[in-house]
Amino acid sequence: MVGPDIARAANGDTIELVGSGTFTPQTDRATGFGTFVHKNAAGATLAQAGWTATKLLRFRSYGISTTPGDPPKFEGGRAFIRIHLSPFGSESGFDAVLLIDCVLGDKIPPGAEEGIQVRIIGGAKFNEQVSGENLFIKLNRSEAVREAPEAPADVSD
Repeated sequence: MVGPDIARAANGDTIELVGSGTFTPQTDRATGFGTFVHKNAAGATLAQAGWTATKLLRFRSYGISTTPGDPPKFEGGRAFIRIHLSPFGSESGFDAVLLIDCVLGDKIPPGAEEGIQVRIIGGAKFNEQVSGENLFIKLNRSEAVREAPEAPADVSD
């Protein structure tokens, strides 16, 4: 995910995320970081913050891209990643689950949509995928180590 990706809550609030990261399904490890903006239904900014990936919860591959011309490393799927949202100017934050959908491959389930959802644990649920494009790139182990983004240390569960 580079972004921006936008998701909407039932009350009309939106959350816009930008960022990137890596994950390893075999170990449930996830690293990544970016920023987000939370706006109310009228478009006024309520919060701006950084986010950090802390753990891969689940990944379902949709297979390698079948689009002519795409590199064989482009892969679709759905990832559930635990993230920590850290509002600027605040020492605390919120844990959430980031759902990322990349609709590529030959095993796309009915109803899958490109985009994100953000479900704040004990709080708002941004469940409507509004816009955005995502891409998973399948790397072999040596490429993943070499290309992993610099990120703050993982936050413990």
